Amino acid sequence: MKRALAALLTLITLTAVVPQAGAVGLYGIYWDRDHTDEEGYGGGLKNSRPLTQALSWDGRVSYVNFSDSDLSVIPLESTLIGKLGLGYLGIGYGYYIFNGDGAPDNDFGWYYLVGIEFPVSKVAVFGEVRWLKLSADIDNPAPGTPGSVDLDSRTYHVGLSLNLSH
Repeated sequence: MKRALAALLTLITLTAVVPQAGAVGLYGIYWDRDHTDEEGYGGGLKNSRPLTQALSWDGRVSYVNFSDSDLSVIPLESTLIGKLGLGYLGIGYGYYIFNGDGAPDNDFGWYYLVGIEFPVSKVAVFGEVRWLKLSADIDNPAPGTPGSVDLDSRTYHVGLSLNLSH
């Protein structure tokens, strides 16, 4: 069931470009794990599609590598965005694919975010802060260690988007 949902989310994320409307974007990521000193850096792509004047949907795919280990993650995410002038709020859900020695199992998580976007003609500069809630199981944990890991995090995204509706 998880694989089917992940495949569906991936398909939606990667094929949602609508030529007559929306925007596509490229962004950098700083990932700060709560309760640890571990940091991650990476980048991603987003695809925005307007639903109404004030609501839009984003499909996102990213890659983040953590500096203190060989752990990396590929988030596949879907976000509902509410626009408030230049600012916006969002809530989203994602499937997180982990890679590396001792990596936790792939799992689902959710997040909320706040951001701001400065449009200049067809291009916009944006920045956002996200709070991720994610816990993943660990296969064959060492004796005396927990069977899951708390991956709650705060992430920062800064990037550019190209508006396709102009």
